[in-house]
Amino acid sequence: MSMTATQQTRELSGYTTRLLVLGIVAIFLMSMDHRGHYLQALRNQAAHLTIPLYRALDWPQRALSDGLSYLTRQGELLARITELQAEQTRLRGELLQLATVLQENRELRELLEGVDVSSSELILADLVQVSMDPFSHRVVINRGLSSGVEVGMAVVDQAGLLGQVTESTLSGASVTLITDANHALPVRNLRNGVRTIAYGTGDLHVLAITDLPRNTDLTPGDLLVTSGLGSRFPTGLPVAEVIAIEVQDADRFARVRARPLAAMDQARQVLIVR
Repeated sequence: MSMTATQQTRELSGYTTRLLVLGIVAIFLMSMDHRGHYLQALRNQAAHLTIPLYRALDWPQRALSDGLSYLTRQGELLARITELQAEQTRLRGELLQLATVLQENRELRELLEGVDVSSSELILADLVQVSMDPFSHRVVINRGLSSGVEVGMAVVDQAGLLGQVTESTLSGASVTLITDANHALPVRNLRNGVRTIAYGTGDLHVLAITDLPRNTDLTPGDLLVTSGLGSRFPTGLPVAEVIAIEVQDADRFARVRARPLAAMDQARQVLIVR
């Protein structure tokens, strides 16, 4: 028991001595730090050394946050791109519709400006059907008896004579083009007044004249217009331009080819001349 008490006394004395030494050291350090601020510099160095550690520990959180922000921005950008693409498609559709309307207005203006029949009434019509028979050049328009369209009336586009109404129903009419192989049209040369007959050839781009004497004054580039003979067409409607004249020694008549001025295969709107 006495040995144990002695050991405890020694240990307590050792603790007291160490505590006293530590206290003296602490007071010394505090005094030195108060004079030279050594501990502050040490703390600064320690803080400087721990900054990379803090950054390394904070990197996963920052990377996750940045990744989530990136994905959010990408999603917003993709949604915006989809929205803009839809808007672009809509605007393109509206632009195409506008272009179609402008083209139709331009064609209608040219159609009205290209026809000068002061004493006649003009009826606007649309082509709704084209004959599929290669030997019959006919089209169907959306104006008929209810609009005052009757058989025999001339049909023109902005450039010239297109054809003649050959059938008329209440709501539509059939038009035979001047290029139909069974169609014949009295014309005259606008330059010198020479009259003749222009025949359809079955070719949308060619009219034929076969009954002109070989010495008739006719040259390529001459303009052929309706002569008014037969009372089938108003006088002076542009018909065709002479493009070729063939004369052979054995023939009594010249062979003339003329190009129709009207757009036989392109017209969409026409005027019926009453």
